[in-house]
Amino acid sequence: MNLTDQLRLWGATHAQARAAETAARQHGADASADLHREARALRERADHLHREIYRDIGAKPRSTHG
Repeated sequence: MNLTDQLRLWGATHAQARAAETAARQHGADASADLHREARALRERADHLHREIYRDIGAKPRSTHG
């Protein structure tokens, strides 16, 4: 998979994660544990892909937290 493909996959996964997080947040306390689990799994996958891309281009990723 070339860098362009990796970036496309990361972008799609990131968008799915954001949509799942929004859905879970909109359902608030009534949201099922499944919605939260799905959002968390997608976010972890997107973060993993992001780290892989930075590793592949030889750069250190900047912290996205804090």
